[in-house]
Amino acid sequence: MIVRKYMTAATVSWIDPATGLPETDTQPIVSPTINRGFLVGDQGFRFTNFLEVYADLNMKTKRIVAYGFTAASGTYRGPSFLHIPSHAFLADRSANLPLVYAEGQDCVKFSQTVGARTVSPEILGGLGGAAAGAAAGAAVGTFIFPAVGTALGAITGSAIGALSGEIAGHQFVGFPPIWTTIEIDLPFAGIPIARLLYHSIFPSVTFYVQKSEALARPFAEPLKMSPVNDTGASYYRATKDVELPAWRSRGWGKINRGGFGPNSGNPWNIDKDVVGLATSYPN
Repeated sequence: MIVRKYMTAATVSWIDPATGLPETDTQPIVSPTINRGFLVGDQGFRFTNFLEVYADLNMKTKRIVAYGFTAASGTYRGPSFLHIPSHAFLADRSANLPLVYAEGQDCVKFSQTVGARTVSPEILGGLGGAAAGAAAGAAVGTFIFPAVGTALGAITGSAIGALSGEIAGHQFVGFPPIWTTIEIDLPFAGIPIARLLYHSIFPSVTFYVQKSEALARPFAEPLKMSPVNDTGASYYRATKDVELPAWRSRGWGKINRGGFGPNSGNPWNIDKDVVGLATSYPN
């Protein structure tokens, strides 16, 4: 007889309205329980890292014979400033079943890292630069080549202005990725364990976990808040004065896993560079 066992955990990354930033979420995500529908929605947060996994148990041999991620696992994003979609990075996942020799002691270790980056500064900078460049180019083109110079100048000026505006937006306002890493141990017997391993310095993060076993179907009841670190803090609060500037200066480049909780860098080794290139466009 084969029985399927599920486990669900999720992080919600959100910008506290108390920061007073131009773009925040309407309310802090600090409810003791949260519904699945909210976690896989597209508003009320920056993004969620939704991890839902399963293992197939052979009740006769007392072994895990198959395991994997459900289709619901992944990133769910709210819109960025002025409702411009963010740039989401490919999820980094792993699932391992170490060799265990005692019957009934198999355990699969799953992990999932997801993240996204707001690209509103680059998009708005490019649009503004294109408009200004087109106007300037049209004026110059009309002066040099009265017949066709207006159109040619506008096109050339728009292209140059768009690139200049995008670079300016990226350099002066551009933000590094926000991300989280979740781990789940799903054993043959007993209650699974979920952990929030690492996350970006900004924004705020709340961790929710399924608190009981779910057999034969994904967990449908509300998930319960779980501590975000070993001190027992119920959620990680990122402020405008401390965590925001730290993240903007240290959120680029190779991740530095100095321990559980907030870490500098990012899992995709994205450097700031002159312009954000592909990561400066919505997807």
